[in-house]
Amino acid sequence: MADRIRCIVPFCKRTHAGNDAEEEWICPVHFARVDRDLFKAYNRLHAKAVDAEATPGPADAPLKIEVYDAITKVWKQCCKQALDRGAP
Repeated sequence: MADRIRCIVPFCKRTHAGNDAEEEWICPVHFARVDRDLFKAYNRLHAKAVDAEATPGPADAPLKIEVYDAITKVWKQCCKQALDRGAP
């Protein structure tokens, strides 16, 4: 069983049951402070990443790399906004 993951916003006490792949997490309260368009972009890319992961074989590797690069960039923007807009 994996350890619990704390929200990335300092002094936030919310936690999430993590798994081996998760390293960072933004709680719903702080994720709500992220711009709506950025939030939608993250959700779209997350869905694409799940679909890409479900497709077998190395033929889709370029698509997977592209999706993971894009979602990483959007995730970093989400983290920056969540940290900048922090706790009330």
